[in-house]
Amino acid sequence: MVTVTFKYVNFQLPFERSQYGFDTFDLELDLVIEPDMRWRWKDVDEYRRGIETGILRPEWVAGLEQPPASSSTTPRTVCGREMTTAPENYYPAEYQGRVIYFCTSFCLDAFRPDPDRFYAAHSRGFHP
Repeated sequence: MVTVTFKYVNFQLPFERSQYGFDTFDLELDLVIEPDMRWRWKDVDEYRRGIETGILRPEWVAGLEQPPASSSTTPRTVCGREMTTAPENYYPAEYQGRVIYFCTSFCLDAFRPDPDRFYAAHSRGFHP
């Protein structure tokens, strides 16, 4: 039996179908979440080097560090992603008298122990 001692988030571009299968691109930056919900950035030096050398495109960096402002009425998840399918395909939770949605059960599970802390950290832009 394997015991998970932390959770790991790898930031990358969405998978796209190609003639070879599926392609993606790693954005160098990662997030490690400890069992007590403390978190830390990982590989920040590589991420900054990718920005400095131009390997990471400005629009990718902007998408990671600042969620897009929404003028649309399309529902969004806590992290700002547009919900592209029906709400039943997402993970709901009640927060401050309203229903909010998560892309993954991982984020919903991370939210439950300390909703205020999680919501504050994930409902705005990332700044490694």
